[in-house]
Amino acid sequence: MYSYCRSMLREPAGAADAVQETFLVATARLRQLRDRRTFRPWLYALARNECLRRLRAAPAVSGPRDATESATQAAELDPAAEPRALLADIAPPAVLASAFRS
Repeated sequence: MYSYCRSMLREPAGAADAVQETFLVATARLRQLRDRRTFRPWLYALARNECLRRLRAAPAVSGPRDATESATQAAELDPAAEPRALLADIAPPAVLASAFRS
């Protein structure tokens, strides 16, 4: 989870904070999870949303406009959806492969 957040946020402290916040949110919302088989994708979706929230709150940094638009669009998707498909536009394939190893 930390590696995933670090790949999105780039800063170690920010990634650690995002992981902590992800688990706090997951603990508070765990009863909303209807199917235990979707726990892992659900947890990664929560982490993605937290990272995107932090990116939006950070001061603007010049960069590719398409990446910002993809991140904003991904944040609006259903957190219960398959994260691998949701992340295809905003995370490098190597990051996705390492995040979903069994």
